[in-house]
Amino acid sequence: MGMRDNFRQAIDEMIGSKPADTTTPDELDKRNQAPAGLDLSSVGFDFAEQTQVEMSDPGKNGPVTAPVKSLSNLSIRPGQNAGAKTVITIGTVIKGDLASQSDLDVQGTIIGNVKSEGLIRVTGKVEGDIACENLELDSADIKGQITVSKHLVVRGATMVVGNLLGEQMEINGKIKGNISVNATLHLQSKSSVLGDIHASTIQIDAGAKVFGHLNITSSSETAVESDLLLE
Repeated sequence: MGMRDNFRQAIDEMIGSKPADTTTPDELDKRNQAPAGLDLSSVGFDFAEQTQVEMSDPGKNGPVTAPVKSLSNLSIRPGQNAGAKTVITIGTVIKGDLASQSDLDVQGTIIGNVKSEGLIRVTGKVEGDIACENLELDSADIKGQITVSKHLVVRGATMVVGNLLGEQMEINGKIKGNISVNATLHLQSKSSVLGDIHASTIQIDAGAKVFGHLNITSSSETAVESDLLLE
């Protein structure tokens, strides 16, 4: 070894330098490969499973709007546009008529008529007529006529001042107005009705109160009387 080589070696030892890595790309690939017989799943990471978790994470895919769900015994279902829902939040007051093709969730107050082609759920207050396919009232305050083409459910501390017309009803609240039902009317134990009742079939639970005339009629006769109530 010459003087120049000795000098270079001394400099390398002083600065702590290391010889350049001369490993070839093929040798690097061999280093990164797992040893034969090693099960990578043993480390507890499954790419497919992790991907599924990320896909179902609401924080990454945005909020999911669920349709309005019914808690009644009747087979009430959301409307045809169940993927869309309009929510009137608590504290919101709308003055004027409201019409929608989607389901409605009224938690606030509407002063005006409300119409929907789907399901309306009211836990707030409506001062106006309501017309829809299915209606669910839960501790709601309603002043106006209600017309449903299929089902009406009334529960909780609901108070309705107005006539009720529909195909099928399940009532467990207070009604001040006439009721006309083409099919079955079920008055549950906490229901109170001040007005005349017209229905094809009536089921009255113990504890229910009715102050008015009770008429059991055929579906066609009930429909005629419903038209009279609308006039």
